[in-house]
Amino acid sequence: RDLSASCAVHWRDSPTPALTLRCVVRDDVHAQPFGADPANAAKTWRGDSLQLALHPLPPHGGQAPRWPTLVNAALTEAGPRLYRHRAHDGSAPGVLSDVELQIQRDERSATTTYRLTLPAARFGLGELRHGAVVGAAVLVNDRDGAAAGRPPRREGFVRWGGGIGDSHDPGRYGWWVLGPP
Repeated sequence: RDLSASCAVHWRDSPTPALTLRCVVRDDVHAQPFGADPANAAKTWRGDSLQLALHPLPPHGGQAPRWPTLVNAALTEAGPRLYRHRAHDGSAPGVLSDVELQIQRDERSATTTYRLTLPAARFGLGELRHGAVVGAAVLVNDRDGAAAGRPPRREGFVRWGGGIGDSHDPGRYGWWVLGPP
């Protein structure tokens, strides 16, 4: 198969409260021509990459962040890059270099493994605890390079949750309900 993915989410409350997303993506061809130059990192969604959208749901009718957070992780020629397109607090878009990010490609098995650890405070996730709810969507972009006679472009994607890929709508995200750490 050309593209499939399996993902899991974990959380911790110490030493720093954080969510960790691990996805194993099966993709016959790895193609990521963007992002080696940080000036082009905003375009990494056009190549093989993983997009994550987060919008925590506040407990007991509290105030949700005004904006969702949207990041894109990609294995570029310069190594792993995490680009923030949108932040819960309105922070500027840009490459995030101070977040735990591991991306490894295994050509033999045609898999790419992504592991992102996102500190709760930095990403506006509120208090991580058993029963907390986070609105989320995960999307894996596929690009196999340029086909004869066609410009190189994103060929498609697979996703969990809606609201990204064909729109930007947190109301269509799925819910992660946190179990015990």
